[in-house]
Amino acid sequence: MRMTKRTLCWMLGWLMVPLCQAAEPVTLALAKDGQALHRIVVAKGASERTRVAAAELADYLGRITGTKFSVETGDGSTGLAVGPHTDFPTLKLGV
Repeated sequence: MRMTKRTLCWMLGWLMVPLCQAAEPVTLALAKDGQALHRIVVAKGASERTRVAAAELADYLGRITGTKFSVETGDGSTGLAVGPHTDFPTLKLGV
């Protein structure tokens, strides 16, 4: 039986569910007292698609929290990094 990529991805996804559930939940405060606690970060060479996604995330987080989130350029060591892992080599994500 030949397995399609879609079937393989589906199977791997279901196999990873127990691993995801075993992790301790992480709490991250996004805003406090009308101030954003984090900035949205894109890499210096981020694609237009990534920049649009970051702006959209900032917009949605602003709507949810009632504050303004900035989109800035950086290495991803602080803030909420948006983009492929290859945009942030200093994070050593190596996915």
